[in-house]
Amino acid sequence: MAGRGGPRRPGPLVVCHHVLYNVPDLVGFVLALTAHARRRVVVELTEQHPLTELGPLWRRFHDLERPAGPDAGLAVEVIAGTGVSVRQERWERPRATVAAAERVTLTRQRLCLTADRDGEVAAALEELGPTGPRQVRTLWWPGGAPS
Repeated sequence: MAGRGGPRRPGPLVVCHHVLYNVPDLVGFVLALTAHARRRVVVELTEQHPLTELGPLWRRFHDLERPAGPDAGLAVEVIAGTGVSVRQERWERPRATVAAAERVTLTRQRLCLTADRDGEVAAALEELGPTGPRQVRTLWWPGGAPS
């Protein structure tokens, strides 16, 4: 894979953290990760796409239904479809503590609303209640690069 400074030689381990949902060609990405790891590829992702929890707010503010996926199960299916023997472990990670005002601003921006709607966004977040820990999966499979 190319990185800063140009192409890299294969390494024993390739680690990928919370990027799979943003990859347009997941099969190609998985094959590239596998080709650059001699021993193992390790991938971490949340159980659900991180923005699916904003679905009720999209409905409230824009009257739009947002998709409920993708999710980690679909990622596992796609990865297994490449022929690698993917294994997985599910676990929980506490959410980062974010100040209420920062949470409102970030949510408002993700909902494509203007700053004058901060009060409405704060009220909507209050109605949704506190968020629990994030459900996460760690996936791994053998690398394919020559030793």
